[in-house]
Amino acid sequence: MIKRKRYIALGICVCGLLLLLGTRLTVANPLSMASPLPSLVRSSALSLQNTSPVALPTLSIAKPKSASKLSSKTAAKSPAKPLGNASLAQSLPPEQGDDVHRLGDTRCIERPDRPRGLTKQELAPLAFTLPLTRFRSTATTATTQESVVLAHPSNFGWRFLRDVSGQVLQNAPIVVLHETVGSYESAIALFTTPHDDEDEQVSYHVLIREDGKIVYTVPPTRRAYGAGDSVFVNSDRQEESVKTNPNYPPSVNNFAYHLSLVSPEDGYDSDAAGHSGYTRSQYESLAWLIAKTGISEDRITTHKLVDRSGSRRDPRSFNVPYFLERLRSYPSSKDIAIGCGF
Repeated sequence: MIKRKRYIALGICVCGLLLLLGTRLTVANPLSMASPLPSLVRSSALSLQNTSPVALPTLSIAKPKSASKLSSKTAAKSPAKPLGNASLAQSLPPEQGDDVHRLGDTRCIERPDRPRGLTKQELAPLAFTLPLTRFRSTATTATTQESVVLAHPSNFGWRFLRDVSGQVLQNAPIVVLHETVGSYESAIALFTTPHDDEDEQVSYHVLIREDGKIVYTVPPTRRAYGAGDSVFVNSDRQEESVKTNPNYPPSVNNFAYHLSLVSPEDGYDSDAAGHSGYTRSQYESLAWLIAKTGISEDRITTHKLVDRSGSRRDPRSFNVPYFLERLRSYPSSKDIAIGCGF
């Protein structure tokens, strides 16, 4: 009886030892540990703490095959000569040789000139558009997921190499997320209408529709007027903004890539704190597109976070954890170059 008790006690000790050893081996195995999300809690970067997850509408996922009135005080467009001596006629397709906006030129302007009004010729409706490759270098015309509806050039401008005071600019690109707070059709109508009044000039680089279709409106080498009085606080807690017009506050527009999700119908009221959220198709296309820019997560922000006017809250009801999950599922590339010389 005593021997039997000893064997039982010995067995219990051995089992306990094996269990402890197994636990330690499991903890020591990095493959069994869930990798924590990197900290994105910064003043102007996406925060996992500033947005509550919301239920995603159950629209079918349309993954890209190859993987209210908007308002913003803006910087004036400048007639200054672009860098380099190449003639514009050589850089434009033949049918665009008389383009007063020089949309075929992908270079940056040295620095802003004094603000001026636009001529009747500059305010005339556009008679042409730009190819898809002007917005994404490896894009093909065969895709049904991407299209171009060019904003009127009065609603966007050049990117600059120096600010109004002559200071050299070296800001790395950022992504700024928006929502339309209205229908896709109303946003397109606003962007494609010529505006001489600088307070009415507005645009984003891209609109993403409810079914996930991507609509390019401003070339990535140009400055979309998406965030007027704005500042980006980087991971080093340094404020970044560029003053391109002496009559307006500095903004992030000179180094920003503005992407906007089309709001659901219950999100057209700009006074509402939130809405039913965006579709899975929109998140999928947004993640796929941002991965094409090669911009790091700590330089992805929202209009609300960069705004200094205190009036912007978009994109409301944005599911940050789900977006980051989808973003990390795509390889990073430089298919979309934000800046000069695309």
